[in-house]
Amino acid sequence: MNIKLEFEIGSQNMREHKRISRIVTLLFCVAIYLLNSAHLFAEEQIEKPTFSVERGFYSKPFDLTISSHDEDAVLKYTLDGSDPRFSASASNAASPVVLTVNPEDTSKRYMAPGVIVRAVACVEDTSFSEVETHTYLFINKAAELSPDGVKPGRGWPEPNDRGGAHYYDYGFDPNVLDDPRYKGKIEEALLSIPSLSFVTDLANLFDRRTGIYEFPNNRGIEWERPTSVELLNPDGTAGFQINAGLRIRGGYSRRNVNPKHAFRLFFRAEYGAANLEYPLFGDEGVDQFDKIDIRTGQNYSWSYDASDNAYNTLTRDVFSRDLQRDIGQPYTRSRYYHLYINGVYWGLFQSQERPEARFAASYFGGDQEDYDVVKVDAGYARSYTIEATDGNLDAWQQVWHKCQNGFASNENYFQLAGFGADGLPDPDLHPLVDLDNLIDYMLVIFYTGDFDAPVSKFLQNKAPNNFYAIYDRNNPKGFIFFAHDCEHSLFTAPVGPSIGLYENRVNIGNITDPAYRMIVNESSRFHPQWLHHRLADNAEYRMRFADHVYKHFFSHGAMTPESSIRRFMQRADEIDMAIIAESARWGDAQVARPRTKDDDWLPVIDNIIDYFFPVRTDIVLSQLKDEGLYSNIDPPIFRANNVDLIDSKLAVTPGFKLEIVNPYDSGSLVYALDGQD
Repeated sequence: MNIKLEFEIGSQNMREHKRISRIVTLLFCVAIYLLNSAHLFAEEQIEKPTFSVERGFYSKPFDLTISSHDEDAVLKYTLDGSDPRFSASASNAASPVVLTVNPEDTSKRYMAPGVIVRAVACVEDTSFSEVETHTYLFINKAAELSPDGVKPGRGWPEPNDRGGAHYYDYGFDPNVLDDPRYKGKIEEALLSIPSLSFVTDLANLFDRRTGIYEFPNNRGIEWERPTSVELLNPDGTAGFQINAGLRIRGGYSRRNVNPKHAFRLFFRAEYGAANLEYPLFGDEGVDQFDKIDIRTGQNYSWSYDASDNAYNTLTRDVFSRDLQRDIGQPYTRSRYYHLYINGVYWGLFQSQERPEARFAASYFGGDQEDYDVVKVDAGYARSYTIEATDGNLDAWQQVWHKCQNGFASNENYFQLAGFGADGLPDPDLHPLVDLDNLIDYMLVIFYTGDFDAPVSKFLQNKAPNNFYAIYDRNNPKGFIFFAHDCEHSLFTAPVGPSIGLYENRVNIGNITDPAYRMIVNESSRFHPQWLHHRLADNAEYRMRFADHVYKHFFSHGAMTPESSIRRFMQRADEIDMAIIAESARWGDAQVARPRTKDDDWLPVIDNIIDYFFPVRTDIVLSQLKDEGLYSNIDPPIFRANNVDLIDSKLAVTPGFKLEIVNPYDSGSLVYALDGQD
């Protein structure tokens, strides 16, 4: 099957440009579907070729035998990542064919530490098997085959070229590789975490008219391209290979001045398997996915913005999501990876679950059609208004209308939670908001000092940003909220509009400065912090909020200094070696002297450990007290055998004696033994 699509934009206007782009993209998607399904239409299905050597990590050249079980089939293969079914660079060979896999041989491939072999069995150029893709990574050749500032080969954009249309950067900086602190450590860094390999025709990324990397602001299925995805584990454990759809992911970071974009993978039947079936997060999560984000540091990254990239950690965002986990709330999971694109090292990335309908059905039950997913249409040149990526906004509008009425009366407050005016369950009502989840979500924002979620200080606290809300219409338990894109957090120094360590996100609805006072006048900009702000008029809500503060801010709670330091360091330790590779790849992208682990990354990590976490709990506690969200009266002390009890759960034996102590010289204690308040 030969498919050739040609078109010219010439001097046509932008509307015509977009129309042609849609048509071409539709034809492209149809072509990909037909090509991927060609084996289904054959009278007899042609089996995929077999490879004698498994994908993975290697240190020496080897001979690879590719075979077809069909004696009438011819093998077509490529070494440049292109699809052998319709690539001009494909070689034809009778089966079996023996290839020498040698990273130093760049005659038919790019200069890169990854050797990509793609093969297909075909009969008369009309019937094809599925494409088999194998990546062989030669980490010991990574430095030699990744020269600084040199494009890997034909088809790759020139570095810093294209008249500023898009910024590109390649290779490892020799100033990092030859630094005595890192000399000889690049292999260890590249083997310290698993690797992902994306393999796709370069035109899918860099074509001057249709490449998704060339036009990172474009969205939707029109800007999705086919790719092979492989997970390669350096410890030799089983990974996977799957064909998927690839898109650019991100908000403001989609700008062309950013050379390191994040990605989103879509698993569809059109590409092969309808879902990825693999335990990406081990026992921590599900093992079936219809999409996954491959995110990376954007704001504050070494690759993006020279003005703020001294604050790069690659841990700020995931800390907030891990914190949601540790306070017992739903959250999105992540793992770190090195990423290779057609064998070229692209840097340090991180997977993240996408909190949408399929995610909700996987973790909460039911069908994905049951769920509403609410988020913000955010990013460069976007509207920063509320949208539903799944379902509709009907329930969200109900919450907005109740918010308009206010919650000073218990009746409105109880109705939000699905209770009658007496505070008891009402069968005629259903919960619109999970109040405990909302409270914990807001505490994550307050504690981390996140000034870009769920309302943005960059937008004078007048527009929403960076949150997800999920609602089950079939079994309503109320909207639940997810921390998302939390990079603007954990600062000790003033950065952007933030004041740093004392950043106060608690009081933004009551501050006197009208320029930064939070206000919401329309449902299209309604967000969970405005809901919280209105709920704070209710005494019952404030007491409920205070109970959560006590649980998380005291007695080994998740937001105490010790717990936070342990959580933060767990992620930092995961990339302690990998960050050397990120430094070599992107440390010089925006500055003359490359950013490095010891000069830049570790000092920022230590700054958060030494100066943020030790005092942030008390700072936020004081802010909460000022807003009436925590009492100035200390709670009773639980004591046994003259020792204060600070654990929320304690195993005891019969006869255990608990002493409840009033911390003050006067007043009385009130307690219950039946679990009630």
